[in-house]
This record gives sequence, C-alpha cells and structure tokens, in this order.
Amino acid sequence: QAYNCLIHFYKRMESKCKNSDCNFIYQWRKKPYACPSCQTYLGGKYENKKRKVSVESISDKVVLLDDNTFSIQNHRHFRVTCKLLQDGSSVCSYKSCQDGRDLNLKMGKIFLCDHAKLAKESIASPPLTQILREEMREKIMSAVVDCDMKEKLVSMLKG
Repeated sequence: QAYNCLIHFYKRMESKCKNSDCNFIYQWRKKPYACPSCQTYLGGKYENKKRKVSVESISDKVVLLDDNTFSIQNHRHFRVTCKLLQDGSSVCSYKSCQDGRDLNLKMGKIFLCDHAKLAKESIASPPLTQILREEMREKIMSAVVDCDMKEKLVSMLKG
C-alpha cells in the first residue's frame, strides 16, 4: 500500500501558517500574533521593532580646535585633523587626502578634500546648540514671569 505524504519540509526552526490556503512561513523565534497575509491567529508575541532614526548635524561631526583647524569625525571611532589655508586649499591628516593634495600641487591646482568641505559648511551654518539657545531665549522672553526671573534664565543660557 503506497502512502502519499503531502508534508512540506521547511528549514529548521520554521513553520507555516495554520490556514491551508495561506503560504506564509515564519521563524519560530519571530512567530507573529496573527498571520500578516490571512489574519489567522498564530499565538505568537513577536512584533517588528522600529529602528531609531538618528539625526546627525554637522556640528556633531566637526569640532573647531584652533583658528582654521578642525577635528572631523571620519568614521565612528576615527577623527581627522584638517586645516583650512588662506589660499582656499586644505591640509588634511587623512592619508588619501594627503595623496590627492600632493597630486594637485604638482599640477598647480588648489586641493579641497571632503573633510575641508565639511569644515567650511560648519563655519557657514551655526551649531545646533546655538540655534537651540536662541529658541530658548525667545521662549523665555515670551513667557509670563517677572523680569528678574527672565534675566536669571537668560544668564544661565549664556553661561
């Protein structure tokens, strides 16, 4: 007697929706409460986690060290020192930027690396803390409190 087996083998630790018409396959550790295709109750507790969106401003990456000398974050744990020169070019401590600068100097061109462009952008745009301080100052001045309190709060923002 021949036995007809209709069992479908899934990858290890995987399962299929209980509804016979549905083809949704899930991992055991990510078993949803209900099937996203047919809404059949599956009994799991897994919910997709929403990723945090991080907003980085230029002021987070660029720090002014001296007059026209900047420390710029290149990677997560690596910073580059970049100096903007009077002629519009830049001197950067990053190896590929040094090679590009040498090549452009031999051809008589002004070299400006990506780090120098970030430094110039940071000069043009005010830091985020300065923008927030200005907004706080406006809110303090529009608040209904006595003049002494306003002066104290504004002096705390400056210091």
